Amino acid sequence: MPYYRHAKDAEPISGEAYTIRAQAVDALQVNERITFVASDEETAVWHQRELSRYHTGKYRCVPWTEHAVADFHYAHLSTKAVGHIAYTPDEEYGHTDRQVSCKPGKYLAKFYKDIYSASEIEDLAAQCLPPKLYLATTPEDITAIYNTLNTALRSCMQRKAVAQYTWQGAMDRGEIPHPCTAYANSDLAVAYIGKTPETALARAVVWPEKRIYARIYGDTARMEVALSVAEYQHGSLDGAKLRIIRGKYDQIVAPYVDTCDHARIEGDYLVLDSDGEIDVQTLTGYVGGVEPEEDPEPETRECDHCGDDYDPEADGTSEYCRRCERDRMVCDHCDGNTWDAESVGHGDYYCEDCANEHVRRCKGELWKHRANDKGLNLVECEETWVDDLEFTQEEQTQRKVYYVTDYCKSCAEHKQACAYCEKLFDSESSQCPHCHHTVRCEYTEYFPGLTCEPTWVYSQLSEGFPHS
Repeated sequence: MPYYRHAKDAEPISGEAYTIRAQAVDALQVNERITFVASDEETAVWHQRELSRYHTGKYRCVPWTEHAVADFHYAHLSTKAVGHIAYTPDEEYGHTDRQVSCKPGKYLAKFYKDIYSASEIEDLAAQCLPPKLYLATTPEDITAIYNTLNTALRSCMQRKAVAQYTWQGAMDRGEIPHPCTAYANSDLAVAYIGKTPETALARAVVWPEKRIYARIYGDTARMEVALSVAEYQHGSLDGAKLRIIRGKYDQIVAPYVDTCDHARIEGDYLVLDSDGEIDVQTLTGYVGGVEPEEDPEPETRECDHCGDDYDPEADGTSEYCRRCERDRMVCDHCDGNTWDAESVGHGDYYCEDCANEHVRRCKGELWKHRANDKGLNLVECEETWVDDLEFTQEEQTQRKVYYVTDYCKSCAEHKQACAYCEKLFDSESSQCPHCHHTVRCEYTEYFPGLTCEPTWVYSQLSEGFPHS
């Protein structure tokens, strides 16, 4: 019970406790006051709740990330007011899950005027505004987006330095335009944020008339804000019309379409239709038509992954069938092919072998609410990361010194290493639960076998002081 009604000249806990402030206010007497005092457990619960919201994506980070969490404000872009930020000003707000919303410039001037100059505050505040949304509707602009070597927009339809899919080789040979030009002058368009199509920071195929967007590639958080401001919602493109364009050998050219896997022909258009007979989720750049004249009877080969026979020209690549090519990913660590990629953060995916070797899984424990009541369960954290992606070399060295290499950044902040037995325990505790030594002070830090309170520790050991 965090609210105490007590005499003005007395300690808060000497008074009567209440669950909510309104109850304490109703009972308030003359010369009394109300003080909010949370227990350590209550404080830990709301801090953990706020941190988890960054991980789940509920909170979108502000540009000054190095201070957003450090000052326990948990500042984030407001989900209710565009261009505003929201933050937790104190313990009471945190305990009751309330936040204050304000303009970013006002917040920075109030709390960080000694850290940032006026021009820096102005620049940071501008970065909190929703980015401008542009629509590419012409073949030229759409090609400029997809034909740029942009690793931020990694997808099967984005040009690669080395061709990974059939469509890129066919386009480079002049046999087809970029498959995504089928979106041009149709029901659909390619929405993007960034100064130019060539420098797009994020993109998504959209249906402007119905205000629908498909999958987002690139800076998802900022793109979601831009689309939300423009009143777009995520949905299916089923029913939209794409222009029919044909390649050198009369095949119908089309991209890999997110949210809808089939289509039907209707005049000069492909109509996206989940019940249609034409597959529009291929990586070849084609969706049917006649075979190339110089190869009227294509030879089949065995897929290097699943072993099934397939037609390399129509149903896959020179190595893999259509299904395996569609599911194939390239490991961001070893550049090898993988069909069981694991996300390791920062937009990277690792194959199983690289994940087993380089991905770390946190061994910490968290308090979480049980589903059916108000109690708490102690559960494993299981946060994953790759040291070289998450930490600098200096930070990795520091983590080794403090024995927290098996803990994520969040859990490591709540651990300390016993200077005697070198085992970890919670930083809030003043005594190691493993060997019962107290935390060393600066004067005894480098004395093996000694503690700040040797007599008291000695009494906890059945065989005396090991190194006395």
